[in-house]
Amino acid sequence: MSIRSYPHHRRSAAKACGSPALGLGAGALGIAVSGAFSQIAHGDDAAVLPEVQVDSGEDEIGTNLLMPKIELYNAPIQDIPQAIDVISNEQLQEQSITRLQDALRNVPGITMNSGEGGAHGDNINLRGLVVQNGFFMDGMRDPGSYSRDSFNLESVDVIKGPSSLMFGYGSTAGIVNQETKLPEKTSFNNVVVKGGTNDLARVTGDFNHAFDADNALRLAVMAERSNVADRDVVLNRRFGFAPSVSFGMAGPTRLTLSYLHQEENNIPDYGIPFLWGAVAPAARQNFYGLANYDRTQTDTNVLTMKFEHDFSSALKLTNTFRWGNYGFNYQVTAPTLTNDYSYEPSPGTPLDNIDVYRDQPSSAGHTNLFSNRCNLAANFATGSIKHDVVTGFGLSRESMSTTRYVNQINAIAPTSLLNPNPYQVISVPSLVSALPGSTGDNINLYAVDTVHVTDQWDLIGGLNFDRFISRFYSTGFNYNAAETRLLGRSYAAYTETNNLVSPRAAMVFKPADWQNYYFSYGTSYNPAIQYLTLAPSSTALSPQKTTNLELGAKYSLLGGRLSLNGALFQIQAANVRVADPDDPTLQAVSFSERVKGVELTLNGRLSEHWEINTGYTHLQALISQGVTISGANESGNQAPNVPGNTFNLWTTYAPATEWKLGSGLYFYGKRYASTDNSTSMPSYMLWNLMATYQFNSHVNVQLNLDNVLNKYYFMSAYYSSSSESHAIPGPGRTGLMTISLSF
Repeated sequence: MSIRSYPHHRRSAAKACGSPALGLGAGALGIAVSGAFSQIAHGDDAAVLPEVQVDSGEDEIGTNLLMPKIELYNAPIQDIPQAIDVISNEQLQEQSITRLQDALRNVPGITMNSGEGGAHGDNINLRGLVVQNGFFMDGMRDPGSYSRDSFNLESVDVIKGPSSLMFGYGSTAGIVNQETKLPEKTSFNNVVVKGGTNDLARVTGDFNHAFDADNALRLAVMAERSNVADRDVVLNRRFGFAPSVSFGMAGPTRLTLSYLHQEENNIPDYGIPFLWGAVAPAARQNFYGLANYDRTQTDTNVLTMKFEHDFSSALKLTNTFRWGNYGFNYQVTAPTLTNDYSYEPSPGTPLDNIDVYRDQPSSAGHTNLFSNRCNLAANFATGSIKHDVVTGFGLSRESMSTTRYVNQINAIAPTSLLNPNPYQVISVPSLVSALPGSTGDNINLYAVDTVHVTDQWDLIGGLNFDRFISRFYSTGFNYNAAETRLLGRSYAAYTETNNLVSPRAAMVFKPADWQNYYFSYGTSYNPAIQYLTLAPSSTALSPQKTTNLELGAKYSLLGGRLSLNGALFQIQAANVRVADPDDPTLQAVSFSERVKGVELTLNGRLSEHWEINTGYTHLQALISQGVTISGANESGNQAPNVPGNTFNLWTTYAPATEWKLGSGLYFYGKRYASTDNSTSMPSYMLWNLMATYQFNSHVNVQLNLDNVLNKYYFMSAYYSSSSESHAIPGPGRTGLMTISLSF
C-alpha cells in the first residue's frame, strides 16, 4: 500500500476501529515500524502501515483529517504544526466561483493587491505580507502573472506562515497551492453552463475515462465571455484546456503527465483614483481607461510530469518536472491626478474642475520556468523512536524577458473626474522605453524529520538551503522631449548570489486523537530580484527575511466531521519592499514590519444537513523600522492593505435530498493604502445567496446572487504616491444561473 493512508481532498467517510476521528488518528499517529532503515526498502512485513478503509457514506470527514496531496507532507493536516485552510471543490461549485482570487475570500487574513510595473495577475496579501510569487500548482511553483481560472481546480490549499522549509525561497508569508484535476479510476462526463446578469456566458467540461484500474485520461475545458456588474466597459474573455493522463494508478510505480493552457484577452480595470486621502467620490461605473486601447492578454502553458515509486509501504520516491511559459501583453491605462506638467488638485477644488490623466505603464514579454524536484519520504524507527522523514533537492531556472513602452501620459488629453470618456481615441505611437530581462537559478536542498517521541509528543526539525543566483540586464532608450527621435541607449547589468538557510522547529502535543496543540518556529527568505518582474533600485537590497512564531490548536469534533482550529502568531519581516514612487518598475527603500495575529476557523458538517465554513483573523501589522516613501520615519504606522479584522462565513442547509440553500458573509475592515497612512479604504461586508436543485442524477440547476445589497466597495488598491494611486471597485449585485449535466 502507499505511504499515504489518508483520503485526499474529497468528501468521504472513514471507517476504521472506533469513530472516524479515532480510526484515522490511529492510522497516522500509530505508525508501526520496526527494523533499521536499510530494511525499509526491502518491504519488511514489520514495516507495514495500518490500513485505513475509506468508503462512501453519509458521514463526512473534516479538513483536519485530510492528507495534503503535496508529497512534501506525510501527515494529515491535524498533525501539521501550521495553519492550513482547504477550499474544497464543493465550495467552488456552491459559490459559482470562476477565479482563484474569488475562492480565496473563503480564507480569513487574505486581501487582494493591485499593481503596476509588472505586478499584474493574481497578487494577494496573506497575514499582512505580499504573496505575489507564492502561487503553486500541485506543489510546484506557478510563477506566471495571470488571473488563474477555476476550471481545472479540484481544491485549493492555503498554507500559512513562512514555508521555505518545504517550498523554498519566496514563501515568506505562506503559499497558495492549486490542486488540479487529474485522472481518476472511475469514468465520468460533466458539462457546466453558466449565465449571469453581468453578461456572463461560460461553459466548462470535465471528462474522465478510465481504461482500466491502472490507466486513465482526463480533460478539462473552459470558454468564457463576461463583463463586471456596474463596471460595464470591463471585459473578460478567456479560454483554456487541461489534459492529463496517468499510468499505473493501482501499482507501486505511477506516472502522470498533465498540461495546462489558458489564455485571456481582456479590457482591464484600473479603478478609480484616490483623492485627498480617500477614494475619489466618483460613480462606480466611471471608467478612466481607454476601451479601444487597453488590453491584458496572457498565454499560459504549463507541462508537468510526475513520477512516483513505492519501494515499500514505508519508502516512497517522487520526482516532478515542470516546464512553464507565461506570455503577457499589458497595454493599460491607469488614472492619475497629475502628469509631468501639472499639479495635484488642492483640497476643496470643485470635483467638476478636476481632470484625471491617463497613465500608461504598459509592457509585454514572457516568463519561462524549468523546474525539477526529487523527493524521498520514509517511515522508520531507531529503537523505540519512530521517524517520518522527508528529504530531497530541487533545481530550477526562471527567466523573464520584457518590453516596456514609453508612458504616453503627457501626450494623451486628460478626462473629467465626474464624467470620464472611456472611448477617447488616441494616436500616439507605442515607443519602446526599455528591454529589461532577468534570470534566477536556484539549487534547493531540504530535509525534515518528524520524531514521534511518544504517542502524545512529536518533535519536528528541518532545514532548507537555497542558492539563488539572479542576473539582471536592461537596455534603455532615450528620446527627445517630444518623444519623436531616439537620442541614445543606456545599458545596465549585474549579478547577485544569495545563500539562504531556512530552519524550522516545532513541537506537537496530542493528548487525545481528536485534539492537537503545537508550537512552531520558522524562517523564510525572499531575494530582492525574486519576482523577476521588478528590478531592484539598488544591488545592495538584502533579501527579505521573515521569522514566524506560532502557537496553535486543532480539534476534530463530532466524530471527525467538524474541524475547529485556532492560532496565535507573530511575524517579523525585515527588508520589506514597496514600489518606488518615482518609477513603479523599481523596488524602493525597504522597511521592517511586525505582524501579530489571532486566527480561528471552523469547517465541516454540523449535522447531516448543515455544513459550515467560517473563519476570523485579527491582525496588527505595524511598520517597525524604516524610512519609506515620504522620507519620514514611519515606524508605528500600519502596513498597507492589511485590515485589522477579516471574517468569512459560508454555510449550506439541505432541507430535502434535492434542495440545498446557502448563504455567505464576508467582512473586511478598514485598510490603509499607503505606508504613511495618509490614504485609506473603508471597511465593507458582502452578503451572497445560493439555491440549488438536483432534478435527477444527471441534471442540477443552481442560482447564485452575489453582493445582495449591491454594496459599493473596493477589492484592492495600488499606491505609489498621492497622485499616482487607484482602488479597484468590486462587482455590483450579480445574479448567476448554473446548469450542470452529468452523463
